[in-house]
Amino acid sequence: DYINCGNNSALQPAYITVEAWGKPSGDGTVVIHGDCGNVTEGWRLRLTGGNIAFYIYCAGGNSDTSGTGVAYSTPAFQHILCSYNGVTKDVYLNGTQIQSKPFAFGALNYPNPTKSVYIGCVGAGTEDFLSGNIGEVRINNRALTPLEIQKNYLATKWRYR
Repeated sequence: DYINCGNNSALQPAYITVEAWGKPSGDGTVVIHGDCGNVTEGWRLRLTGGNIAFYIYCAGGNSDTSGTGVAYSTPAFQHILCSYNGVTKDVYLNGTQIQSKPFAFGALNYPNPTKSVYIGCVGAGTEDFLSGNIGEVRINNRALTPLEIQKNYLATKWRYR
């Protein structure tokens, strides 16, 4: 199963925090703006090879599509959060910062505003389905602070433990 969240401009922020509670049993896309065929816009949170991947695409063709190297566990629910503030990409797992990576290329790029946001797959339910369960997804139009991230984790973890 997957969800098409549409293409509202609120889902195309310049800076972003994407968080999800998931119980993965394998690889796949957790949430994406756009599709993996057009690697010039938006963002993507994906699980691949037992690791978290957070792909971002900025103006001027600057992108970071490298995996984070941050491993996730199965089969328990995990709180995965990735953020980008125009200067760094940060990855949190269960409320704890695991990685901060410099990437100072400014605002995210959305040359095609008709692209939708999908939860659980890529491209209108055609590929890269996530194996496992997604409990909830949050998309913020800015990079949250470490205190806000910790509060979100603590406020929701009771649902998944």
